[in-house]
Amino acid sequence: MSEASRNRYVSFQNIDCDNNARLLVGMIRRHAEDPDKHNPFWDYFLKRLNSGKHDELFLLHCYLQSIREFLEAEDDSEALQLLAKLEEECM
Repeated sequence: MSEASRNRYVSFQNIDCDNNARLLVGMIRRHAEDPDKHNPFWDYFLKRLNSGKHDELFLLHCYLQSIREFLEAEDDSEALQLLAKLEEECM
């Protein structure tokens, strides 16, 4: 896909923000739901996520810095790449 067809300032057409957000949340859940990695922030984040009041992209945007720090600490390069893509294209 060319950059012109993915230009978020023109339109979100051809950018799958919702699916990419769901993929990233799945990656985060693998870490956040691990009992050995318990963290009160992730309890709060998952509670808000599971409430159904907010979509994945909204919550990722709200907690972008905390999520980035968490993924860096976990050395999860795949999730960090997807987070960067979401930040560039969808936030």
